[in-house]
Amino acid sequence: MKNSYVSLVVCALAGGIFLTASAQNVGINTTGATPNAAAILDLNTGNAGTKGFLPEQVALTNVTVWAPLTGAATVGMLVYSTAAPTGGSGVGYYYWGSNAKWNYLLNAASNNSAAWLITGNAGTNPAINFLGTTDVNALNFRTNNTQWMTILSSGQVGIWNAAPPYVLTVTAAAGAQPVTYIANSVNTGGALWAANTAGSGASTGYGIAAYSLQTGGAGVAGEMGNATVTINTFSAVSGTCDATVAGYGVTGVANNAGGTGVLGMSSGSAGWGTIGLESGAGGGIAAEGYNSGTGVGVFAYNNAASYGSLEAKNVNATGTGAMVSGNNI
Repeated sequence: MKNSYVSLVVCALAGGIFLTASAQNVGINTTGATPNAAAILDLNTGNAGTKGFLPEQVALTNVTVWAPLTGAATVGMLVYSTAAPTGGSGVGYYYWGSNAKWNYLLNAASNNSAAWLITGNAGTNPAINFLGTTDVNALNFRTNNTQWMTILSSGQVGIWNAAPPYVLTVTAAAGAQPVTYIANSVNTGGALWAANTAGSGASTGYGIAAYSLQTGGAGVAGEMGNATVTINTFSAVSGTCDATVAGYGVTGVANNAGGTGVLGMSSGSAGWGTIGLESGAGGGIAAEGYNSGTGVGVFAYNNAASYGSLEAKNVNATGTGAMVSGNNI
């Protein structure tokens, strides 16, 4: 198709503004240059980079209301709102989107301060700026387009769990790796410390609760990796009771016929399966076993010939190595 061009001098005194039109596109410039063939409206070709584009300025009242524009709502319409509409982000550029509302574009005043940047933000106010949602939808985190973490609107956090039932739920994937690994590289601290800070008195709270559904598993498993440790110095699992009243450092409960509350096992030639230590001035109990049914309070088993099943030792001048009571001893 042969193009037919029309050049029109709008105002020579204003510097020569040319409107060049063809059957396919329109160009507005100061030189009368032919508009770019790929653009239906070309404001760039022939200009010296000294002109800007000023869209319609309106006073939007609400991002869900098309007015004060007239006619049918059209996706892609761009305006500059001189007022801060309800549901919007203040004065600035807005476009009408496929979501049937005005969507905010950054203006000169906000610049990048209204967006979370991939290289970080400066000048944020923790009282008003946050990363999250303002509705009841969950906040999800992904890598490689796979969701790994979610925060529900009710506050529960799930890692590898899209519907966490607890404050923090971590679900292991396939494999033998631990669900959580916490390491302490300082020799005076602890890798994991859990406390129940509820008020004193009778209660059923606990610092850590662990259980296993496997027949050969363990709720809590402790392993000491140092081969030269001495007794009373290191422990794979250690429990301390600092209460001023009767309490227990470690408590094990078995609720079935063949279960074990606390199981200690040593595969070394001079190790201890379970050891209890009482270092107070007196009156304490190093290890206690209690049975309220027809079972056994403390059960010791040894399949080697050189040691006994149960050893009780008292290194003080007074005291008792083992104290046993009952109707059938």
